[in-house]
Amino acid sequence: MKNFLFLLLISFTAYFCSTNTTDPVEEESIIGEWDWVVSTGGIAGWTITPFSTGVNWSYSFYADSTVVFAKNDTAVLTSKFRIIEDTLKIDATPIDQIIKIENDKLTMREDCIDCYEHVYQRNTSSSNNIIIVDDLALIDLKGDPVQLNSVSISDDILSLSVSYSGGCEEHEFGLFAGKAFMKSNPVQAQVILAHDGNGDSCEAWITETLNFNLSPIKKVYQNSYGASGSMYLRISTASDSTVFQPMPLYLF
Repeated sequence: MKNFLFLLLISFTAYFCSTNTTDPVEEESIIGEWDWVVSTGGIAGWTITPFSTGVNWSYSFYADSTVVFAKNDTAVLTSKFRIIEDTLKIDATPIDQIIKIENDKLTMREDCIDCYEHVYQRNTSSSNNIIIVDDLALIDLKGDPVQLNSVSISDDILSLSVSYSGGCEEHEFGLFAGKAFMKSNPVQAQVILAHDGNGDSCEAWITETLNFNLSPIKKVYQNSYGASGSMYLRISTASDSTVFQPMPLYLF
């Protein structure tokens, strides 16, 4: 009888484990920027947040299967990713993540014992942050053709009027800057606009305005030079290294 109950228990356990799976996640649903909210887990069941650690983490997923992981708006990892069923696999990291997306909440659970579950909130603001990287020369940016028409800065928001050929697919843009400044008075920051047209073969000439928050590059400056200052932005595109003239002056 004991053996029968033991086998029955094992069969129920096996059935539960085999059927208790998360629904598959479509790769398109994760595209965008996600900001860290809270993490729970570890051996002691800790709860950590941006407030308790003084650190802000974020993931930016792009349609070309590139992911950028940033700490305090500075990119610390750029890699390719793929989603298999409910598992997020990032090439540059050894631990897979079991993921679930509900509305604008992304839950990522590390696929290991006594590991953390992380909750991220989709960033739906009208302006995206500029992404800071250690060395622009070491990252592969998507360089579909795009024309820079005009540039303006209001407070911390950089507005770029751009034109490109398309009309049948959603186009994605990202703004990247290196940590190092060129020496001049004031200093100059190299900034590159990346453009992914997602294979759009249509030929309509589209003009739109892109807005980016420059606060992350301001923080890099302040860490080196002080609380207030200014810098020229050497803005080019990933498809054309020509620097837009006149270079806009960012005052803060």
